[in-house]
Amino acid sequence: MCTDKWLELTKCKPHELSNAKLEEYMQIAWARTVGNVQTGNIYSALLSEKASRQNRTTVRWSLALSILAVTFALFSLLFSALDWHGDKGWQEDQLAELKLQNSYLQMLSKNMNSTQP
Repeated sequence: MCTDKWLELTKCKPHELSNAKLEEYMQIAWARTVGNVQTGNIYSALLSEKASRQNRTTVRWSLALSILAVTFALFSLLFSALDWHGDKGWQEDQLAELKLQNSYLQMLSKNMNSTQP
């Protein structure tokens, strides 16, 4: 990790710098850029690294939000499938109860018919 000021900046690569050092070196390079091609190139490299870091952060957030959206969609599909299956089971329970009531009513009507003269 590069820690010294300007002399170290010319020896280290921008991706080796922490965010704070990157900002500090950008300010130093910008102040020295006027009329100095080498310093201008260093400033361009620092600017490029800063943009690259911002792009990586944007990509990470986009990826995280995409994963969250896909997870939500999958859970939504799962719960709707479970709900549909639950509704089907409820219908089957209702049908079984109606059949039971029907058989009970048939049994009662037979008993009533057999007890009447």
